[in-house]
Amino acid sequence: KPASSSNQERRIGSLDAANSRLMAALTQEKERYSNPTLHNGRPPNPTKLSITENGEFKNSSC
Repeated sequence: KPASSSNQERRIGSLDAANSRLMAALTQEKERYSNPTLHNGRPPNPTKLSITENGEFKNSSC
């Protein structure tokens, strides 16, 4: 069972890191849409959120 517990701890750590990245991306998007004066009164270009093979998240403009 110690190996199983260790695997769970690693998985939880990975999920915590992914959650932090998602929250940071969400905060960035909220900031972009909450201040239209930064974009001459128009909404900003949408971004595309993609997940890399190692589970990291990447934003890219469309």
